[in-house]
Amino acid sequence: MSRSNDRASREWALAWTPVKIGWLSGVSRPRTNVLSADQLALVQSLPGAADWKLRTNFPYGLHPSTKPEFRRTPLLLASAVNLGRFAAASQPLPRRSTRAAWRALRASCERLLLVTNSCGSQIVASLEGRDPSSAPLHLFSLGPVDWGCARLDQVRVRGSLDRIRTPRRSSSDVIVDGVGHMDYARSTEVRALAIQWVRSTLERAEVPVP
Repeated sequence: MSRSNDRASREWALAWTPVKIGWLSGVSRPRTNVLSADQLALVQSLPGAADWKLRTNFPYGLHPSTKPEFRRTPLLLASAVNLGRFAAASQPLPRRSTRAAWRALRASCERLLLVTNSCGSQIVASLEGRDPSSAPLHLFSLGPVDWGCARLDQVRVRGSLDRIRTPRRSSSDVIVDGVGHMDYARSTEVRALAIQWVRSTLERAEVPVP
C-alpha cells in the first residue's frame, strides 16, 4: 500500500472489534450518512455486542458536520440515485476515499456482517474485488440490484412488491410478501430473518455472542 493510501486509510480508522455489523445501501457523503430510524432500529435489534454495530451508513462514523436528521427520499428520486450509485460501483476504480474507508472497515474486525439494500451489494462486490481481505464477509441483501456477487457469502431477500431489480434472480432468494423496495427496514418479517441470519452466521463460525 502506498503512503498516501495508508494515510487515507488511517483517516477512516474504526475501533477494533472481533465482529462488525452494519447497514450499507450506498456511498454517502460523510456529513449525510445518518441512518433512518427504521434502519438504525434494525441494526440495533441484531444479536451482538453494542460496539459491534455501526450506527451510520457507509462510510462509517459521524462527521462533525453530519446532519442530525434523516430525510426520506421519494421512490423515483431514490431510483435515480441508486442507478448512479450502481453505475459508479461498476466502474474500474472507485474513488480513493471510498476505497480507503473500505480498507479501514475491513481492518477493524475479524468478521464483517453487512445488511445491504438495493445497490449496496454491488458496491461491496466492487470494493472487495479491488481490495480483498482474508477476513470473512457475509451479506444479507435486501432488494439487491447487483451483478458479480456470486462469489460472496450472500443471502438475498426480495419483497413481492419490489419492482426495482436486475435480471439476475436466484432460486435461493427469500421472498417476503407485501414489501416494496423502500419498505425492507420497517418490515417485521425482514427484521426476524436478519436476526436469524446473524445468529446462525455467528453460530456456524463459533463466535460467542455477548
